[in-house]
Amino acid sequence: ARYQYFKRMHFRMGGSTGNQSVHSDDSRMRDAYAKLGCSLSDSDETLRAAYRKLAMRYHPDRLKAEGVPDSMVAIATRSMSEINAAWELIKRERKCAV
Repeated sequence: ARYQYFKRMHFRMGGSTGNQSVHSDDSRMRDAYAKLGCSLSDSDETLRAAYRKLAMRYHPDRLKAEGVPDSMVAIATRSMSEINAAWELIKRERKCAV
């Protein structure tokens, strides 16, 4: 059940297939906000809460502790990397210290 839940969440987030092309800056920002499930008009607090929620859901260490198979932990590791990259890009763009 946990495996199916994680699989659905990964694909709902637009899980990476490894075939990423070069994007314009605007496209990269839109992708970053979409990765967090937010929009440009959301507050810094809303963005931080969205990031934290996703980090709690996809953190590989947490999933390992819950007994999720290693193959799904590997996917979670890639997802967490994408979430972190999106968060860092948004923080830099907004110049927020959160």
